[in-house]
Amino acid sequence: MSYREWRWTWLAARRDEGINWVFSTEEPRRLDGIQRRSNATGFYHWLLRRNYSEVSRLTGFWWAMQFDEQQALLRHARAAIAARLDERPLPAAPVYGALAIPRGAFVTLRLDGRLRGCVGSIDPAEPLGQVVGACAADAATRDPRFAPLPVTALPEVTLEISVLSPLMPIDDPALIDVGRHGLVVEHGARRGLLLPQVPIEWGWDRATFLSQTCAKAGLAPDAWQSGATVYLFEAVVFEEPH
Repeated sequence: MSYREWRWTWLAARRDEGINWVFSTEEPRRLDGIQRRSNATGFYHWLLRRNYSEVSRLTGFWWAMQFDEQQALLRHARAAIAARLDERPLPAAPVYGALAIPRGAFVTLRLDGRLRGCVGSIDPAEPLGQVVGACAADAATRDPRFAPLPVTALPEVTLEISVLSPLMPIDDPALIDVGRHGLVVEHGARRGLLLPQVPIEWGWDRATFLSQTCAKAGLAPDAWQSGATVYLFEAVVFEEPH
């Protein structure tokens, strides 16, 4: 199947709200609920062995979101923060289209251009809309690096949302494209994640990115060379206007 044919098949399947996705490999098979990380990762890993450039095109296309879906998530994230600060229940999440599919996401808060909180979920069971609302509220009030956000500061805060693709394990660090890929490093009970935009903000090369992700997991900087598992992912990143 060519990429164009695959993309047409994918578009047809997406109209069915992401359920019972069908992909052709050597032996066509059905992946019920591709949103589950185990199935999605297995499919990505099959592609990786065949043609990584195809994976790059597919992942970038896979996680494209409609503009109105992005704006709905940003509005919901801000409403969820306001509710948490007012000690009210979180508002009902938008759960239509892409927002109804379980996906990992991170919500980043910035105040005067500086980080003011960042909380996320890698492989949730809840729909994306619910995940973003909960992460936004927690980023404002439960990030251990910061005191809870004062109510008076909320109008000055800008929000950024990163919607994650499934994680894909890799053995070859050369596959990491700095600026495009985020990383997860895992060893035993320890796991650390850095978003794709982080190495760009800090000017890191690939090796530094790997070492810093290990440090985020509480591991030695060279753990990625000595037994830790490295995953890459892509993200759709969008933010409120400044």
